[in-house]
Amino acid sequence: MFDREAYRALATSSKKVVAIGEVGLDYYRLPSDEADTVVAAQKEHLGHALDLADELNLPVVLHVRDAHASMMAMLGAYRGVGRLARRGVVHCFTGTVDEARAYHALGFLTSFTGIVTFVDRKHPDELTELMKTVQALPLEMMLVETDAPYLAPQAHRGKRNEPWMVTLVAQKIAELKGLSFEEVDRATTQNAKRLFGLV
Repeated sequence: MFDREAYRALATSSKKVVAIGEVGLDYYRLPSDEADTVVAAQKEHLGHALDLADELNLPVVLHVRDAHASMMAMLGAYRGVGRLARRGVVHCFTGTVDEARAYHALGFLTSFTGIVTFVDRKHPDELTELMKTVQALPLEMMLVETDAPYLAPQAHRGKRNEPWMVTLVAQKIAELKGLSFEEVDRATTQNAKRLFGLV
């Protein structure tokens, strides 16, 4: 049950609260006997969170796994009625270029984790689909993150992810885009400050 009053009180309890989230849709491991019920509940709770973000004029941090079409439909409906004036971010993005561009068109950033450094064991010299996605997207629409303690970059894969490892994510994005680390660091920092109202 989404206790809106409790979440509103929590969100307004400190100026350090800069977003609503992580909230979202996750269709990865739906129970086959009650998938429809679980999906409906996820959408209901997400709707309440989006309402609260709209009410408090805060961005949202979205979790989306195997549910991009449903998420974009919900976000599009909110945009269509003039809501969600502030933007948000799809955290731990692993979708396609087209999915990323669709989020960007709705004003949402895409955030990348250590997954962007993962190599295909059978073809270690080839770019993964996520690497190609990063190459194709504008830096102005990207953030970097750890998702600690999970998803440590390739050099530390299987170990506990630590905040300092976000540097390795930024370095990989710089390599993929033919930019300096400093350019990626500067741009993603400014993107985060702008998104979370810290400028």
